Amino acid sequence: MAPGSQWVVLLVDDQQMVAERITFMLSRQPELKVVYCRDGKAAPDMARASRPSVILQDLVMPDVDGLTVVRELRADAATRNIPIIVLSGKDDAQTKSDSFAAGANDYVVKLPDKLELAARVLYHARAYQNQLQRDEAYRQLEQAREAADRLLLNILPAPIAERLKRGETNIADTFPEATILFAELHDFGRLTAGMQPTEVVALLNQFYSQFDQLIQRRGLAKIKTVGNAYMVASGLPEARADHAQAAAEVALEMQRVTAECEGCGGEAFTLRIGFHSGPVVAGVIGTTKFSYDLWGDTVEVALELTTHGAPGSIQVEETTYERLRETHLFEDRGEFYVLGKGVIRTFFLKGRRVPEDAQTPRTGTAGRSRRGPHLPVGM
Repeated sequence: MAPGSQWVVLLVDDQQMVAERITFMLSRQPELKVVYCRDGKAAPDMARASRPSVILQDLVMPDVDGLTVVRELRADAATRNIPIIVLSGKDDAQTKSDSFAAGANDYVVKLPDKLELAARVLYHARAYQNQLQRDEAYRQLEQAREAADRLLLNILPAPIAERLKRGETNIADTFPEATILFAELHDFGRLTAGMQPTEVVALLNQFYSQFDQLIQRRGLAKIKTVGNAYMVASGLPEARADHAQAAAEVALEMQRVTAECEGCGGEAFTLRIGFHSGPVVAGVIGTTKFSYDLWGDTVEVALELTTHGAPGSIQVEETTYERLRETHLFEDRGEFYVLGKGVIRTFFLKGRRVPEDAQTPRTGTAGRSRRGPHLPVGM
């Protein structure tokens, strides 16, 4: 209790002379302030208004039974935990038992000794204060935990964050089927050359916030951002059969939202996007600063497709094209050399060929859907 403050004691008793006597008994305690309520029916409202640390409740009252008041106080969340001491002229075991069953914390036969009464009231007041302090500490701890959880979810995909919280210390997984996507803002330095640093950061935040919403809506995983490049994974850390289709839809939506933003000279921003499907190794690295990262040829090829793409294009390699050619439109770009992979054939994704709801469903085992008649590249 803060210096100079007092614990409020709500005294509910229809006999004013008794109430005055009890108030006098407690007046010797500077920590206590007695608030008197003569009407038992008004006691719950007064308890909510005065927020007492202890309630002294008379058992026998003319308009309402004292135990009825006790039960009402216990049923209300605002007064449920306030200590209640029942005052009664009865000293039999049954009456005491009924009082405790109704929710009383203590029972005093009136009129009690003033030292005993003050000791009981102070004991319950201190206990209640300690409980409130524990509850507040727990609330603050829960807030801190929720803030830490939100921060962890901003760094790691939700399933990985949950595994870390469960105590896993070595998280490394192999995914036989996933799609990795890189999106890089083309010519970003030139288009932002006339901006202040704060404006550049605000612009990147605008782009990345929209991208975050897109991938969250599609159920993909944001891996990281490096400067003006954005990395996404589809099909991990939770496997999905339509990982390539989902990446294709996100890529098309990214291009759309990017085209709506202009640089300093009124020139529209464009993205170079590349994505590739195949096996991926994923894991958490670091001990003081966690990072969820991906490795493997699939990641390297996706990065090369982005780096060597054309402004405003979405570039895929032939194996990914084969997965999507029945549902999406493509333009054959030709071949180019990739270090460590040799010559690969690539395609530009131009749009969707069939309605999205006709594509492979999200649930089920990974794999290709049954192919229909061969369709030409593009239209």
